[in-house]
Amino acid sequence: TMVVPRLAKLEDEATTDKMLKELDEAIVAFASDGLRTLVLSKKIISEEEYEAYAKEAKEAKLDIGNREERLRALHEKLECDLELLGTSGVEDLLQEWVPEAITMIKDAGLKLWVLTGDKLETAVNIGHSCALLHDNMHIAMLTGKTQSDCKQQIGSCMEGAGDKPVAIVVEGAALAIYLADKALSMQLLQLCNDAETVICCRVFPMQKGAVVSLVKKNVKKAWTLSIGDGANDVNMIQTADIGVGIAGKEGMQAVSVSDYAFGKFHFLRRLLFVHGRWSYRRLSYTVLYSFYKNFIMIMCQVWFAAYNVASGQTFFDEWYVSLFNLFFSGLPIILVGVLEQDISDEDSLNNPGAYSLGRDNKTFTIKGYVKWVTCGVLQSLAVFFLVIFGLGYAGEDGKNYDLETIGATAYTACVFAVNLQLGVFTYYWNWIIHVGIWGSIAFWYIFALIYNSLLDWFPSVYFVIQHTVTISTYWIVVFLSIMLALLPFYAYKASKLQFKPKPIDVLRERVIKKGRYARSATEMSDPGSEMMDSSKLRHRKHEHGQMEKDDRGPKLVV
Repeated sequence: TMVVPRLAKLEDEATTDKMLKELDEAIVAFASDGLRTLVLSKKIISEEEYEAYAKEAKEAKLDIGNREERLRALHEKLECDLELLGTSGVEDLLQEWVPEAITMIKDAGLKLWVLTGDKLETAVNIGHSCALLHDNMHIAMLTGKTQSDCKQQIGSCMEGAGDKPVAIVVEGAALAIYLADKALSMQLLQLCNDAETVICCRVFPMQKGAVVSLVKKNVKKAWTLSIGDGANDVNMIQTADIGVGIAGKEGMQAVSVSDYAFGKFHFLRRLLFVHGRWSYRRLSYTVLYSFYKNFIMIMCQVWFAAYNVASGQTFFDEWYVSLFNLFFSGLPIILVGVLEQDISDEDSLNNPGAYSLGRDNKTFTIKGYVKWVTCGVLQSLAVFFLVIFGLGYAGEDGKNYDLETIGATAYTACVFAVNLQLGVFTYYWNWIIHVGIWGSIAFWYIFALIYNSLLDWFPSVYFVIQHTVTISTYWIVVFLSIMLALLPFYAYKASKLQFKPKPIDVLRERVIKKGRYARSATEMSDPGSEMMDSSKLRHRKHEHGQMEKDDRGPKLVV
């Protein structure tokens, strides 16, 4: 693409044509065998030519306004009349587990696009070897050299596809034409959006970034990930939402600009389907739970405003309110947000359909937020009014319970409720989680005993908790408040698991019955389920020649 047009003409036109024909035949033969081709040439310049070039190059570099243009023109002037040395074909072996990783990515419902600088024949050959393309697929070639050719090809490339899955192969020259025209680029994007696989070959680094940018800007709710191992992938990695660099023999340029870096392509499986899925679920529940636990405490004070005629009197002691998130409910959600695993890493890898949790954003939604906030409000009603009615009469000594006693009782119920509520969504129980949840509850009592003993500093709450825990009604009210707050939610959760389980719930149930995290070797539900073993999906794909069409649009660009 770059060298051949710059070759010097031989003594006559026939000899030149013969040389170019032999060169093209050699390149095509190498590329058809899956080899990476390289054309070698040279040019000997005199000392006078070099000095003139160096002088002009120095002046161009000092021209801030037109530096790139002047340097490009200077290099075009120098890099001409080259002498052909030959062409080479180098075997670039795939890394281990690349076909398996690509199959898993496709099984998870992600769109996989390949952007490469290889020739068309090499790119197609590699596509077959890494399981990106298969024999029963309709491969549409977009190789137009002019705008009219590109328009004609994009309108007719789907002819004869029928019900076969479609792969789009776009050559670099045609891609440049499509990207230069807004209407054509939208047509190309729609075509690629409907295809199962897209391969762009003979593309420059800037074109790689432009393709990623095209998807980011024009596909609704699309998140892009780019992975590469060389300097020519830097633009693509920087443009994508998430950039991944592979440390290899092509240098560290890709790694230096990436968000994540590792040594093998197949490590992408764990990044996406294990750590990516875990992180999405952890962060989602951490944010939603944080809203919930604040609502249950704050709404108790809102309900109390009806009893104090909005006088500004607080229901809870100010120190209780200040330390609620810091000491009495903060540590458990931090631990769960770091350690939680609803399914093991092995089960995540064996069931790529489980990735749909984050791919389709099923947890961190407005609907999820409303559910958690509603849960907090309802539980605050249960806690507040049960405590008010339970302690709203004279005690054994004939005296009414004071505000500090009632507030401490309701606060205790809130601490119990928010920590035990977290247990509903915790599947990875270990000693650290137990220490976090039960330790937070225990620390509330330890703090209260010390805090309520400081008469000189805090006389208003002196000996409140010490006296309150000796009242039998206190324990009854706390227990009933917790039950009334949590049992409806526990019952709702149990009924959903029993009568309307999700595919991931079925997988968890199988793991629990086995008594250990185990590899699932069968489909999780009926053959139409979106989550099943990846080996089953591969078998079905090869047996039937196609996979179910996913019309959700690109979710991943590689």
